[in-house]
Amino acid sequence: MCDPTLIGVASALSTVVGTAGSLANAAGMRKAQKKQEDEVHIWQQQQKKDRAAEQIRQEQSRQEADKARVAGLDALSADEQNKRQAEEEDRLGKFLQGQGDAAMATPEAGAPIATADSAMLSGQQGGDTVASNDLAKKISEAASGAGQRIKSLAKVSSFGDSFGGLQTVNPMLQAATGGEIDKFNEFRRGSLGAFGTERAVEPVQVSYTPSPLADIFSTALSAGAQGLGSAYGGAGYPAAPAPSTFIGPSVPLPKKYASTGGIF
Repeated sequence: MCDPTLIGVASALSTVVGTAGSLANAAGMRKAQKKQEDEVHIWQQQQKKDRAAEQIRQEQSRQEADKARVAGLDALSADEQNKRQAEEEDRLGKFLQGQGDAAMATPEAGAPIATADSAMLSGQQGGDTVASNDLAKKISEAASGAGQRIKSLAKVSSFGDSFGGLQTVNPMLQAATGGEIDKFNEFRRGSLGAFGTERAVEPVQVSYTPSPLADIFSTALSAGAQGLGSAYGGAGYPAAPAPSTFIGPSVPLPKKYASTGGIF
């Protein structure tokens, strides 16, 4: 048999502890929610920072690629091509005339031939001066014509596929320019890939596990309230005995009491 006072005290304690547990859970949930908001804010700020840094990297690579493009166009401009063609023409002309790296200890091609030399060539050591001069003139004209043909050949070859010809150099310049542009475009693609990985990172997830005390003491509170109500409602004690009759001994009664059946 429980004392109603003790049940009331236990119920009150359960109420206090259960309420404290509920308040603690609510405070913990609010704290977790605030922590989650802070983590999302940090994540947003980092995403903003990464996006700004990526924009800078993309613009720098784009500018470098554009510089390579402009440099390639300048190298293929008309003035630059004319300059390279003239240099190659001069180099080829000297090479074909035996000068430069291939120079040999021979008279310069196209140089005027002296009268004495022409006489020796004609076999007329002491021949006629007029004939000798005429022969020397013809030889000089032939040498001059050969020089002109050599120059023409050098000019034509300077546009072709010679070592420094435009047909050789221009494709090389175009390939170098394209390689530079591709290099910086690859930098941009790689940077975008890394940025995509950074963007895929999610904010830190904060979770909160409620304390079980609130549920336990809520159950205790319910049980205590029921016990207190039962106690004060009489359900917790045996019912009072109903009035009963007293049956006397089985002895003969006087006739004047016989009609009562022995009940006093």
